[in-house]
Amino acid sequence: MAADALLQSDLDTPSTRTADLAAKYPNGVRFTTEGFPDFKAYAQVSVEVKGLTGFYGTDECPTNEELTKIANLPAMPQTPTGF
Repeated sequence: MAADALLQSDLDTPSTRTADLAAKYPNGVRFTTEGFPDFKAYAQVSVEVKGLTGFYGTDECPTNEELTKIANLPAMPQTPTGF
């Protein structure tokens, strides 16, 4: 199958995406036992918000509010691009 060949090709040769990720995360990224990436080593600010639901649309506002308090930032009307 062509899709299988493309996937194998991507694995065999370094891609631009791989190089970009290697530059962005030079020490690699650890994963939790549940298989989720753990970016704590690269965090600029850490925030814990109680009562999150796991749904981005519901959790976005309280998370932004808590972050603005902790980081002493002006209120964010929406999540910044890239987050």
